[in-house]
This record gives sequence, structure tokens and C-alpha cells, in this order.
Amino acid sequence: GCQDIVHMVRHGAYAHMIQGAVFVGPVSDREYYQTLPNYEQLLKTAKDRQGTDEYMPRSTDVAALTPERLLSLAERGGTDDMFSFDYSDAELRDALSHVKCPALVVMSTQDEYVPRQAEIPAQAARLCMALNTDRPPLLLDDNHTI
Repeated sequence: GCQDIVHMVRHGAYAHMIQGAVFVGPVSDREYYQTLPNYEQLLKTAKDRQGTDEYMPRSTDVAALTPERLLSLAERGGTDDMFSFDYSDAELRDALSHVKCPALVVMSTQDEYVPRQAEIPAQAARLCMALNTDRPPLLLDDNHTI
């Protein structure tokens, strides 16, 4: 999803060919995971299994996850922790300012993966600032599957 766009623009062999990026549903996986009652145990299990060929327990997510993948999503500052509401403006800029192509941010005001839905409009504006785009965010009255 949105993390893939950021990685492609930064590291992709064809990054120079990208004409624009549309960030649809740029939300924090970490902040969703933090709502789970077993969040701290998930992090501990992932850290204990790092560097092994073991996957996380099947109950962790709908997709099979390696410990490294879970930590990249669920740990503060993880490789894929890019859109968190608790990031400062400077942290968002550090994560996103290398995206130099035109960008559009599309967010759902009823996104079920966002614990702080009331803050979605402000977060969308902060993401636009971090992406250095003058395009206003597009806010849709919908859930994450827009």
C-alpha cells in the first residue's frame, strides 16, 4: 500500500519515472496494533523469534507474518511505521519528504483501523505538509476499503 509507494520512490530502480503518487488510506499499522490487548506480547514474541525461520502465530494477523515484518509495522520507528498520528511534524517530514513527485492524500473519515478518527482531517493535512504538496487532502466518508 502506501508504504510501498514511499519505498519505491526512495529505493526503486525506476523511481525517476514516477509521475505522481496517490496515497489511499495512509494510516498507522502500529497504532492499530496498539489497540490489541496482546500488543506487548506480540512485540515480545517477534523480538524472541527474530532471525529464526519461525513465523508469528497464525492468530497475529490475517496474513502470515515474519517477526521482522511485524516489527517493521508495529514498532515505533519500524521500517513501515510512516503515517503515525503521534509522530511530530519533523518525524513525518523525515519519513516522507523524499517523495518529490506530485502527491495526493486520500483518507477515510470512518477508517476502522484509525483509533483516533476525529483527528483524521488534521492528520491528512499534516501528511500533505510532510509530502510538500499543495494539493488539499481528499476526505471521504467511508471505511478503510475505499
